[in-house]
Amino acid sequence: MAGIESIQCPKCGSPLEVARSTLQARCSYCGSTLRVSRDASGQPLAVLDDIREDTDILATDVVRRRLEERLRERLAVRHNLRSAYAIALEKTPASAGCATWLVAAVGAFIGALVGAGLGEIVGPESVEGFSLLGVIVGGLIAWWLMDPERKATRTKVEEYYGPRLRALGRDVEEARRELGAATARMDGLIRDAGGH
Repeated sequence: MAGIESIQCPKCGSPLEVARSTLQARCSYCGSTLRVSRDASGQPLAVLDDIREDTDILATDVVRRRLEERLRERLAVRHNLRSAYAIALEKTPASAGCATWLVAAVGAFIGALVGAGLGEIVGPESVEGFSLLGVIVGGLIAWWLMDPERKATRTKVEEYYGPRLRALGRDVEEARRELGAATARMDGLIRDAGGH
């Protein structure tokens, strides 16, 4: 036959016969859509018509995988920063707390002495009550005097970690949005390509 040429499907390798004037064909074996063109010598050449769609899907998948990795990295950094923040907060009351408890104990002791002295003035039977009251009041006053130091240390920890955690939170949300968009784009490309 003069107007029929033989080509080979680039996807499955099956032989196909097409008319000389054909610009597009479908492989009867794998169903691929082929573009028929001519090489430099004029011989027919079959090229996958879906190749652009497949390339878009592959490129989008690469982007999606990079975004997944970026999200994993951001989540790990945020987890580590949250852990460091929690440890710093745990250490803050303990370091200031030792001094606070010492001052509170001294204040309670002084309060007990003052309470005992007041108890002696009022009457011997009220010494225990005034001593207990002196311990409580002395301890609370000492605690109140030391509390600003503890709060200042805690504030420094929060000022250091707070902005960093908020920035990482924004990065994580942005990475999630971008990953969602890339996944939706890839799903659309796959759907448009016929579910390859």
